Amino acid sequence: MENKFLIADEISKKYVDKVGYTINLFEQISLSINESEFVSIVVPTGAGKSTLLKILADLESYTSGKLHTNFLRRVFIPSEPSSFPWLNVWQNISFKTELNEQKIQNIIDDVGLHGYEDHFPDNKSLGFRFRISLGRALAYEADLILFDEPFNKMDEITRNEIYILVKRIYKKYKVSFLLGTTNIKEAIYFSDKIFVMKKQPGKVVDEIYVDILDGEDLTLLNIDEVKKLKYKIEDLLYKR
Repeated sequence: MENKFLIADEISKKYVDKVGYTINLFEQISLSINESEFVSIVVPTGAGKSTLLKILADLESYTSGKLHTNFLRRVFIPSEPSSFPWLNVWQNISFKTELNEQKIQNIIDDVGLHGYEDHFPDNKSLGFRFRISLGRALAYEADLILFDEPFNKMDEITRNEIYILVKRIYKKYKVSFLLGTTNIKEAIYFSDKIFVMKKQPGKVVDEIYVDILDGEDLTLLNIDEVKKLKYKIEDLLYKR
């Protein structure tokens, strides 16, 4: 598969609802993620984003198609990042890792938790918990980290800080990321490649390569090139 870390080949998902009807959640989803690539799937609400991400993370079954993963170490971070509340930051991030203490400390520093090693997670602090989850994924030495819209419930200041953090981690660790999101600008900010997915049933309608933004500056999201790409994606998502 050359440097392709993950290939989804015509993945479909059906389920039976509470009244016995068969629902085609999405059908024939094909996409690929390369080594050290940041990919986003932009979807409207209800297109099966979370289910698709769980399938790609090997956490849920699919109805038909093929999934080639090249023996990837995958970590799924949900919309509300999880952590072990009875463990402190150091214990959370070092949980079941083979890394030595110095490498663990380096990861803690890189996710912005230096000085918080003995602190315990606060359920009200999504940014803090996200940093722990990201640190644990790095300590696990994940090849692919999958995000299910973990930023959407953060306040604006925290979200912007986390955006910049994720970009820095991506550049430093060269890990592959897959972000599922309804936020088009978010996808443009992070991504090398965007898959646009419609719903009823969910289908990938376009694959867009992004080469507009390379730095961390969030004000670049206001430039004309970003606005044009955003309008293009909106048109793909919502046109009939």
